[in-house]
Amino acid sequence: MDPSTGAVANYSLAYINHDLMAGDNGRVVGFDDRHIYPGFASVHHFHWFGRVFENLDHASYELADARFQRFLHRLKQHCGKNY
Repeated sequence: MDPSTGAVANYSLAYINHDLMAGDNGRVVGFDDRHIYPGFASVHHFHWFGRVFENLDHASYELADARFQRFLHRLKQHCGKNY
């Protein structure tokens, strides 16, 4: 958090499960703004089973968190008890 504004300065949301994803340090799904990937216009991106995508829909941390939660819900539906 930025102490002067109270806004989220940086974010990193990740679900890690080495049984589901051996690569990408076990990151199954994640949203962050820690660095920029070559060819991406901004630092906002997301990880899904070892692939990285530019998060073109990024508008705020709150929306990124909501999207992360939706991805977790889809993952639970897909993997069932293995999640």
